[in-house]
Amino acid sequence: MLYAVLVVALVVLDQVVKFLVRANIPLGGDVPFLPHILQLTYVQNTGAAFSLLEEHTWILTIVSLVVSVLLVVLLVKKAFPRPFAMAALSMVLAGAVGNLIDRALLCRSRPARRHMI
Repeated sequence: MLYAVLVVALVVLDQVVKFLVRANIPLGGDVPFLPHILQLTYVQNTGAAFSLLEEHTWILTIVSLVVSVLLVVLLVKKAFPRPFAMAALSMVLAGAVGNLIDRALLCRSRPARRHMI
């Protein structure tokens, strides 16, 4: 149960941050996150890392779905005995679900191009 709460909290945080970025930073723009140390830049990526498979986002959507289901099964079965490993698995699941939301649900308004933030 604790790991499910962690997953939900991270997915919600992920989506809130992405909403705030879309609402407040122009595409290609940046804002200081930690001044003089780190900036947050708004870019869109239609593929995986380095825009791999950018013309085949349906493949990435399927991969995100399959990975999410597999990770849920591993969490439910408590596949790893150590709490740190289960927490790490929860974080990976939250990332996969966030990607799935971005690819499958948020792209309805832009059917021709799918963007990851």
